[in-house]
Amino acid sequence: NDRGYELQVLDSYDNATYVNGQAASVYKQSPPLANAMRRPGEWQTYDIVWTAPTFNADGSLHTPAYVTAIHNGVLVQDHFALRGVTKDVGQPDYQAHGPLPILLQAQGSQPADQLPQHLVAAASLRSVIASARQVGERRI
Repeated sequence: NDRGYELQVLDSYDNATYVNGQAASVYKQSPPLANAMRRPGEWQTYDIVWTAPTFNADGSLHTPAYVTAIHNGVLVQDHFALRGVTKDVGQPDYQAHGPLPILLQAQGSQPADQLPQHLVAAASLRSVIASARQVGERRI
């Protein structure tokens, strides 16, 4: 997906996958600091603190997006500055935009936002999303 910011939720328990595609990675940008995945069938939790990027009036980047993620109680992303939107092909980059989603993706399977609701709820995703604007910061 080239229109958002993607955090992986792939089952990485005893699963040899590429490093920046495993659970809690920022796809193609930052592997997790640790593999905190529990066995399949066990409760998985993700706590995400997100700061949206801001842009100057001319459309150039003012501040990058930042993510802090805690997976099953383990810090896995520590105020990581994203290099741009997630891209399937090519390098991440920024172009001025309005609100974009944080995408949850189980690489090679359905995106979490397209999974049956009970499976999404089972992930126990709690997120704090901050939408920053040049006139100030507003929490949503």
